[in-house]
Amino acid sequence: MNTDIYKIYVEMCLGELMERPEEARVDAINSNSDFDKGRSLGYYEAVTHLLNQAEVLGIINHLDKSIRDHPPLAF
Repeated sequence: MNTDIYKIYVEMCLGELMERPEEARVDAINSNSDFDKGRSLGYYEAVTHLLNQAEVLGIINHLDKSIRDHPPLAF
């Protein structure tokens, strides 16, 4: 099987997941809800873990630049 499909899958999933912490953060600010605050942190933890694992496995440099260089503080 073509390994490019796996790369595309990972990039798509990570790209979508990287948008969600900011959305949840805005929801948390607007609602002042502990649930929304926790949701934002949960997304941050998941994305951070996935990026760290990609780095450990030596595949981070094969991912799209927009994912590699995503600023952590944007979460």
